[in-house]
Formats: sequence, structure tokens, C-alpha cells
Amino acid sequence: FFVDTFFVESADAGVKKFVADFQAIGSGQSPPTAMEAIAYDAALLLKRAMQAAEGASSRSDLRDRIAQIRDLQGVTGILTHQDGHFARRLRILTVEEHKIKEAP
Repeated sequence: FFVDTFFVESADAGVKKFVADFQAIGSGQSPPTAMEAIAYDAALLLKRAMQAAEGASSRSDLRDRIAQIRDLQGVTGILTHQDGHFARRLRILTVEEHKIKEAP
């Protein structure tokens, strides 16, 4: 067993949609890597915070909304702000028949 932030072949519906949308942007484009998935989730976090901070008048208001984010489903997993940073549950993977798969 081993862990990773993002698994492009995940059975998760959100990951499948992200991969399909990413590849649809440019014909023949390579599948997204963990870097693109993390960037996508960062934008999703910011969008959520900005929606929650509607009417906010300062950067500190936005910072406070970011700090309140809990259990946001991203393509890299469920994200929660705790102790000044975001934590996510990593994907547990395994190798079966010479192929990487999500562990049961």
C-alpha cells in the first residue's frame, strides 16, 4: 500500500468529471497530475471562501472565512482547515496485477 494526493483513475465521480473537463480543454492534452488537481482545489477553496464572505470589506474577513472551511469535497479529497493549514485525507493505493488501483 502507498498514498498519494490525487489518483487520475479514481472511481470518484468528481475526479472523473475533473479529468474529463481538463482533457476537453485541449484536444490530446495529457491527463491532469496532482499539481493541477491541487491548483483546482485551491481555486475551489477560494471560491467557497469568497461566497461565504459576500459583503466582506477586508482581507481579514476573507481570511476568517477561509479558516472556517470544513469538509470541502475537492478532487484531491475532503479538505478541512485546521491549525492554520488545510488537511486532506490521502488516497490509499495498491498495486494489483501490475496496475495501480485504489485500495478497498
